[in-house]
Amino acid sequence: MKSKPKIVANFKSSKKGLYDVCIKDVKFLHQPCDDCDSEEEANAVVMTLSSFLNQDKEQSLGLAANQVGILKNVFVAWLQFEDGKKLIAFGNPKTISYGGELVKSEELCFSIGSSKPYIVERHTKIVIEDMFNGEVTLTDEDAFVVQHELDHLSGKLISDHGKPAWRQPFKRVFDKVGRNEKCICGSNKKYKKCCIEKIDLDG
Repeated sequence: MKSKPKIVANFKSSKKGLYDVCIKDVKFLHQPCDDCDSEEEANAVVMTLSSFLNQDKEQSLGLAANQVGILKNVFVAWLQFEDGKKLIAFGNPKTISYGGELVKSEELCFSIGSSKPYIVERHTKIVIEDMFNGEVTLTDEDAFVVQHELDHLSGKLISDHGKPAWRQPFKRVFDKVGRNEKCICGSNKKYKKCCIEKIDLDG
């Protein structure tokens, strides 16, 4: 990233909570955002996003313009620096390349309205370019956050390409046992006359 990234500071925090202001209308959120015509227009959107974004860096890592009803290609995100996290603004970002590994990331989103995470595949490295910061290389958690926000700007939600973490496929611990086979407990009795009521292996 540039030695002087677009750091957002001295913004007024909104009295409304981020969950309350985030749009939950999936049809609206599926619309791709348009580029800003000028840096001045982008800055105005940045100030709006910054006022809404919770300053709790662990709970609210980023916010895209369409999440608050603005169909412009702008987002802000808390990114890691040597001296701590800083709120960085991105205007008209474009992805240049992906790199690193493709890993599974557990992610939440205020626009989904669920307290449970979705599992989404993300690259551990991404290179983007925008009007504020020029060419930027991001890795690990920062890369995940930026990819999440870029998805928003393109009209994509984590529920579109991720699986809910609480709905992962059932994994059988034991092989399926027939009713007339020996019980798995080692009693030498038939399963139907032993542990069938204690253990349900038919699920």
